[in-house]
Amino acid sequence: MARRQLHRLSARTSASKKKPGLYCDGGQLYLQVTEAGGKTWIFRYQSPQRFARDVCRIVETRPDTTYDNFSRDFGERFVPGYNRPSTVNFLLNSPFKE
Repeated sequence: MARRQLHRLSARTSASKKKPGLYCDGGQLYLQVTEAGGKTWIFRYQSPQRFARDVCRIVETRPDTTYDNFSRDFGERFVPGYNRPSTVNFLLNSPFKE
């Protein structure tokens, strides 16, 4: 499983950013460069309720991707009518011959 990379922007690379925009440093920390050239660090906090809502949206729109991860738990608990996909069914219904 891939881990999030933190500290993507070193002091040198953050100083060299001139184009306006948001530059991700990892872990919800962003360097914002303004049109005037000003620089500000922004931390984007996400509430647990918003996180749960976003995960439930994934479960609702792509239930086939939730068979073996924590999204399945959100689906079972918060999404009405969610039917947990089975890894066994995926294997038994695969198009491959023995």
